[in-house]
Amino acid sequence: MVSILHKILLLFATLSSVSCIHDKYIDVESYHGYSVISIEPETNEEMDILAKLREHPQLDFWTEIGLNRPVNIMLTPTMRKSKMFEGLKSKVIIENVQELIENEKLEKSLAKSRISGEAKITWDDYYNYNEISDWMNEIAANCDYAETEVIGQSFEGQDLTVMKLCKGGCGSKPAVWLDGGIHAREWISPAVTTYALNQLASNPENMYDKLLDNLDWYILPSANPDGYNFTIEHARLWRKTRSDSGSIFGCRGTDANRNFGFQWNTGGSSDDKCFDTYHGPSAFSEPETAAARDFILSLNGTIKYFNSQHSYSQLILLPWSFTSDPPENSFELLKAAEIGNDALKAVHGTDYTVGCTPCLLYIASGSSEDWALGEAGIPYSYSVELRDTGRYGFLLPRDQILATSEEIWAFHQAVANYIIDNSQ
Repeated sequence: MVSILHKILLLFATLSSVSCIHDKYIDVESYHGYSVISIEPETNEEMDILAKLREHPQLDFWTEIGLNRPVNIMLTPTMRKSKMFEGLKSKVIIENVQELIENEKLEKSLAKSRISGEAKITWDDYYNYNEISDWMNEIAANCDYAETEVIGQSFEGQDLTVMKLCKGGCGSKPAVWLDGGIHAREWISPAVTTYALNQLASNPENMYDKLLDNLDWYILPSANPDGYNFTIEHARLWRKTRSDSGSIFGCRGTDANRNFGFQWNTGGSSDDKCFDTYHGPSAFSEPETAAARDFILSLNGTIKYFNSQHSYSQLILLPWSFTSDPPENSFELLKAAEIGNDALKAVHGTDYTVGCTPCLLYIASGSSEDWALGEAGIPYSYSVELRDTGRYGFLLPRDQILATSEEIWAFHQAVANYIIDNSQ
């Protein structure tokens, strides 16, 4: 194995000497010939090899590195011929990424053809940020306990809009925070977040009176609107924000989920402005993360449940992300998560795995869930990795939006009800 590591590091050094400018980081007109492979590391040394390879500019890690868990990596066409992965067991799971993108565009056309008249949100389609914002304003105008609040602006000047759902006014009850879309290419994340919002705002047959009578709800469907729209209009697999990092190579943006100011830049993030895990020049350097911080702290500790929704891998992740040492309330975190996971599985039989980030994957610092617990003092703080486990990855077909939304909404309900029942 040592010889394998030596060979890979030598090859990495050679390839890294090439300029890191790559269209992955700017505007990709086509992903034709890009493929996705899956490697399942069986030893800590193999994980370390992958961690080093993650720094290569022509490799895009779609999933986090974990022992005996599939690690999915998108390769550029030139990298398909590389011998970099010799000695590691790998298999191709997506032969041509562009084919899935073309299928996604076809599904979009078919979905839109079914909607006549005024635009609306349904859960058989993905929507751009303006469509989501217009829909939220319509919800607020028609629901007497719903109100939108602009908590700040993105780097490119788009409003960051939170939906507040508070019966009897906000601030007098314990609260829930849900956000989505902090990583731009994870389209299923804003979709499931709008589903939760819609369930609470429509409250069919008073199903959710208990949740609304006992909790305030704050929902941010798209925490990274600049990046999200960039994936729609330009590079479908863009991950970061769109801020100007000052890179001499033209690389832009910061990984917003490495930018929160608790254990920022202590491992599992990059100081290279061209990498997808770039943590930014300082904690909360991004207007998007700073706006979320300021709004959450303005609620004066009322938030009891925090969940930042990501894709993909079907995981319920608990703090801490920066270390495998458990927080003081780890028992309660795990208990509530297991209750939520049981409710999730009961909907469609989907298997999610519960555990701390380093327990299941690799260390990551500067995450929102760690900040929520460690700085904001939110006792039930999680992030979730939604469907699927790799067949489609970030390009989850539209026919899985509703089912994914239904099952994660069951998770939220179960955890929220647990908090209500144990606070009375």
